[in-house]
Amino acid sequence: MNKQRRKLLIKLAIALLLLLVVVLGALVIHLALSCRPSDVIPPPRRPLEPWRSRGECPSSSSCPAGAPPLLVISLDGFRPDYASRGVSPMLQDMMDCGVTAPYVRTSFPSKTFPNHFSIVTGEISAVFFWVGSDVPSQLPTYYRNYDRKVPFEVRVAQVVEWLRLPEGQRPRFLSLYFHEPDKQGHSYGPDSEQVNDAVDRVDAQLANLYNQLIEHGLLGCVDIVVVSDHGMASMREDCESVALDDFVPGLSSSSVYVNGPVARIRPHNESTVDELVDQLDCAHPALRVMHRSELPERWHYQHSRRIEPIIATIDQGYGLSIKRSDFCIRGNHGFDNDLVDMRVRLLEGRGSSFALPVTHTDAELDGTEDGAFVAELSPLGNYRWIQYTLERDDNNNLLVPVLPQSNGQYVETYWERISATRYPVYPEYRERVVPEVLRRLRRYSDQYKVMAVLAGPVYQTHKLDRHGQRIPTHFFYQLRMCAERNCSADELEHKQWILPHKENFRRCEVPAQFVDFHEATLRDVERVTGLTLFTGQPVSQPESPQRGHARFITQLPEFSPPQGWGAADSRRR
Repeated sequence: MNKQRRKLLIKLAIALLLLLVVVLGALVIHLALSCRPSDVIPPPRRPLEPWRSRGECPSSSSCPAGAPPLLVISLDGFRPDYASRGVSPMLQDMMDCGVTAPYVRTSFPSKTFPNHFSIVTGEISAVFFWVGSDVPSQLPTYYRNYDRKVPFEVRVAQVVEWLRLPEGQRPRFLSLYFHEPDKQGHSYGPDSEQVNDAVDRVDAQLANLYNQLIEHGLLGCVDIVVVSDHGMASMREDCESVALDDFVPGLSSSSVYVNGPVARIRPHNESTVDELVDQLDCAHPALRVMHRSELPERWHYQHSRRIEPIIATIDQGYGLSIKRSDFCIRGNHGFDNDLVDMRVRLLEGRGSSFALPVTHTDAELDGTEDGAFVAELSPLGNYRWIQYTLERDDNNNLLVPVLPQSNGQYVETYWERISATRYPVYPEYRERVVPEVLRRLRRYSDQYKVMAVLAGPVYQTHKLDRHGQRIPTHFFYQLRMCAERNCSADELEHKQWILPHKENFRRCEVPAQFVDFHEATLRDVERVTGLTLFTGQPVSQPESPQRGHARFITQLPEFSPPQGWGAADSRRR
């Protein structure tokens, strides 16, 4: 009897021990899951009374000794319209109290790393060569290896900790990165509720940051700039993707690099470049394949030998790959940076170095001159920024001879004088492109009471014709239009093209779409010609003429052509 009882007790003890192990294991798993960093974290509690609800833009009455640090906050993939969806009250408060821009054009390609490097250097992506997140070189004084699992509030707490360091230890420049709403935009598309939730989460973290700055007496003592690197476009419902291998079998990753909607191609045999372009360019209506020299000047991407000789791009909404696959995402970026969905929002700039409040329009991420005049920040080796702070301003640096502006109204005669007596012009360019340009100029002159045209050649190589004359690589056209005889700077409209002077056009190239595709900015025309345009426009005091010129050419209203002009969609043939 005692023996049986002893066996029963042993079994009971074992059962209780197993139960205890199970309970403890479940508890450990629960704690591990509850403590594990996650992309989806509960947002911190917003203040019960938003500080802007009192009609104030609060700022600390005194600041620590030393120059104000610069904190750049990047919200990955934040499209301009995200700020207008009613889920980001903190961002709205920040914009009301700071410098903002409705949108900013990204640098090409509209991808994460090229644009982040453009933001901090002011340089175009063509000069970067290799852009990597981890460079085995000099590191910042304080840094944390990137880990997407680190909760957002932990990132904010670390930045505040650095900002509270004493002078001499406190960094002058800090950066804070959130990988949302980009992640949700790729997974669910830019118009999804998941993206709205992600915007709400990063907005809560900005409120968290500002509350801590107020708590420690630092608000207004730190120059804060909230930026983004690119927009986000919805992909096609059928997930259609173009595979280059379908048209040229045998393409490999050793000669083709595809990063989203852009492919860079360097054939193993350089002599096959023309043949490969001809095979691919008209293979699919959504695919555009170009020699590097034919890329639009507005991309600022062609003038580097490091860039592959062939660039392929795809229309917005399509996928692009070397070989066919079933991979499908709901949102993507990297498309033509002139497209609306690739734009980003300059959400806010605030601090003692900023003029308040300012709404700045029509900026670009491939050079920070557009925002430099609202903040006296260190140029950090940004040569483009320096261009607009030089004391001397003249037009003695003209790179090519240009016909006088007074000839602009005589459109047909003007072109004949350019092509017949001054510059060699390829016959196919004259027959296909010139009539399209003249058609547009005639329509513009009918639409506006005043129009001036400045046009001329661009030389980027030393190629000569059989008579020893230099052959232009491009022709530029700069138009200025007024609806009335006398118009102010705000009423003046402008249009620019920098058109590649091509000897041969492929069978699928439509002249109207060719001209549309090669639209340019005023700054592009200045860059390729050496001209400084609109220097005679009035500027407000106490701005310098150089700073006023930068403000004027970046705040001109966008040009909207009358209905029925050009192609229905300038990004597709």
